[in-house]
Parts: sequence; structure tokens; C-alpha cells
Amino acid sequence: GNVGVARGLAVADIVLIIFGILGFWTRSSIGFAALISLYGFGLMQNLGKVNHESYHLIWFMALLAAGPSGQFLSIDAIRRAIKNADEGTLELFSPSAAALWTLRYIWLLMGILYFVPGIAKLQSALVEHWAGAANIRDMLWTKWLQLYWYDPHFVRPIRVDLLPGWILVLLGMSVVAFEIGFILLVVFRRVRPALSLWGRAFHIGNGLVLNIWFTGLMWAYVSLFDWTAMGGAIARRGGGPLHVLYDGGCKLCRRSIAILRSFDLFDALRPVA
Repeated sequence: GNVGVARGLAVADIVLIIFGILGFWTRSSIGFAALISLYGFGLMQNLGKVNHESYHLIWFMALLAAGPSGQFLSIDAIRRAIKNADEGTLELFSPSAAALWTLRYIWLLMGILYFVPGIAKLQSALVEHWAGAANIRDMLWTKWLQLYWYDPHFVRPIRVDLLPGWILVLLGMSVVAFEIGFILLVVFRRVRPALSLWGRAFHIGNGLVLNIWFTGLMWAYVSLFDWTAMGGAIARRGGGPLHVLYDGGCKLCRRSIAILRSFDLFDALRPVA
């Protein structure tokens, strides 16, 4: 292939992702980044080993491009706020239901990522005793031997193989329960924070014991928390809304208030002309 073209696409991908993070032409930037990433990360699959650790991030970008991204905390939000202020309105944008549906699709995607291997493990557990203590020890020793052979910086991991058999069985069944149960439990709002902690513990355990780190997927767990509700609760505990006096006849004042409101994700400001 053409190395120059590949390098150019990589640079363009990084620039578009930065634009998306800053909120500059948010949805278009993230959408084009998703397309370039799909092609760029796909090139690695031609080397003979399938690497699936980052593909969910491409799907996340596609979902963000389809949803109402850039409405708050972005350059797009500031530009829109200034335009509205010049037209005489300071109304705070109210996100549509599409914002929640974007999150729901992300939860569903995460659930599918876990559900498929979970079903395979459950079938293996029922037929081939996958969750049995002997099999778990076998898997640990095989993985550690592979790391010893191929990783020059191999460090002997935590010897969980020395744990009592019933604990190993419990750990194996908890993995199956988490992977199958995620897609069922994530629909319940009160369960999501606990599910996030369970998932992080699952990945950190895999990382420490098997050196399998799905770091990109671990970051996705921030989507399980209702940050707006938590921020709003903190703002209310601080004594209610913050009233800000401004000159309604001053163009600069209206713009300043509008910009502040574009960052007011928790609806804590009450402008008073």
C-alpha cells in the first residue's frame, strides 16, 4: 500500500477526533473520523491476527455522530449561543430524546460485546466444565506460558491458581453471570453504577492475572453514570440556582450570559435581565 496515503489518513483521523472532542463541527468531525478509523483499523486485520480491542470505539463514534452531539461544552454550543443571543434569546437548549437513545444504543452495544462470549462460556461450562477449577487453572497456566515465551518483559502475575477450587469456580461463574447479565441489568438505572464497578473489577482482574487489558472499553463505563443528574443534585445542595444579573440591552452582556449557559450542563444559572 501507499505509506504516504496511510500516514495522511492517520493524521486526518487524529485531527478530526480532536475537532470532535473540542466540539468543532462536532457531528461531521466524529462521523468522518469513524469512517477513516474503520478503514485504518481494518488494515491491521490483514496481518493475520484479528485485533478487536478497539472496534467498539468506532461504533461509539458512529453513534455520537448520529446523535445530538455538541449541544453543550463545545465550540458549536458557543457559536450557537452567540447567534441566539444576537437574536434576543437566551433560552437554554433542552436535549431531545435522541441524546438518551444514543446512550441506550451504546449500552446495548456493550451488552452485545459481552453477551456473545458469555453464551459461549455458558455452553462450554455446561458441556466441558469451563468454570471448573481444573479447567480454570489450565487456562491460567497456558496463558502464562504463552506470555513467558513471547513477552520479553514477562513478570509472573498474581498466583490465583493457588486459590481454593471453590473460589476459582465462583470466579468463573461470576464471569459468565456478568457477561450474560450485563445486557439485562443495564436497562435498570439504579443498577448501572454497581454494574460499572463490577465491569471495571472484571477488566482489572483480567489485566492483572492474564495481562488482557481492554482499556478502551473500560473508559466506556462513564456512559453508565447520569452525570447531569449528579451535577444537578450537587448544585441544588449548594443553595439552589445562581442568579446572574446582566444588562438585557447590552449585546456583549447577552453574549456573555449565552456562553455561560452553553456550559451550564446542570442548569444551575438563572440569568436576570
